[in-house]
Amino acid sequence: MPTKQYTQDEMWKVFETLPEELKQAVFSAENAEHTFSICERYAIEECSQVASLIGLVLMGVMPPQDLQNALVQELKLEKATAQRVAGEINRFVFYPVKAELEELHKTVGEEKPMSKTDIPTPRHEDTYIGDEYMVQEEKQEETIEEKPQPKKQDSYRESIE
Repeated sequence: MPTKQYTQDEMWKVFETLPEELKQAVFSAENAEHTFSICERYAIEECSQVASLIGLVLMGVMPPQDLQNALVQELKLEKATAQRVAGEINRFVFYPVKAELEELHKTVGEEKPMSKTDIPTPRHEDTYIGDEYMVQEEKQEETIEEKPQPKKQDSYRESIE
């Protein structure tokens, strides 16, 4: 099912209602650079379509979790490539405005708020299980609390006294 097409006027009306952080993210030069480098890395010629899909998510028109399917349907990317592309977009474009996106998509009528795995953080580890993209939390190192040892007489050391 193709993504619904919106008129320029409809998109400007939606844009006007966005929080300031998301307005800046939509036209961010840094996000444009990320998008371009992702397209270059995966040899995607339709970079403007990728940017359009990112814009739909940033404006609250499309949920972030639908991006991967849109990449497959709209750009005819292979599923594995779409997973990697969506993962990088999540990390570099959506993560910096994660809180605003969660709030926006919650208020736009999404039945449940996004879970923290919908937008992986840069510190998460990406894994693919079968065809599913999974995000695993960063492994926490166990801290072993060392108890102070009572001082023992060193039997190999002669006393100085």
